[in-house]
Amino acid sequence: MTTTRVLCIAQPKLRSATAKVLTCEPAPKKPVAPMAKGSKFVVTLDQTLLYPEGGGQPSDTGRIGTAKVLYANKNSEGEVHHYVDTRVEVGSEVEVTIDWARRWDNTQQHSGQHLISALCETHELFPEFGNTDSWEFGSQ
Repeated sequence: MTTTRVLCIAQPKLRSATAKVLTCEPAPKKPVAPMAKGSKFVVTLDQTLLYPEGGGQPSDTGRIGTAKVLYANKNSEGEVHHYVDTRVEVGSEVEVTIDWARRWDNTQQHSGQHLISALCETHELFPEFGNTDSWEFGSQ
């Protein structure tokens, strides 16, 4: 198992990158998350720019070559799993692209939630609700 280099952490505006396909295995019959429904394979890459679900933020979607990425998550070893709709050739160099509109929407919602939470806590607004763990401003 290899830790996937997650490019979007250091370069959040990067929209495409080249990566090497390390594995391509059949997806579990039962989806690991609602967004993974319809995935046929789970792909790991040496590096990715797709943000894996975590920290209250949903995963990016996009493409690995011609395969559509429906969902991405990260395991405890730091390996990012990309749930895709078609097989990707192991060992190949592929272009990874993100759905930029989705990334931008998720980024704005995530940042907005932090701002609203900070204001509510600073001004002691709605103390009966306690601290917020997450908000959702729109559909996923």
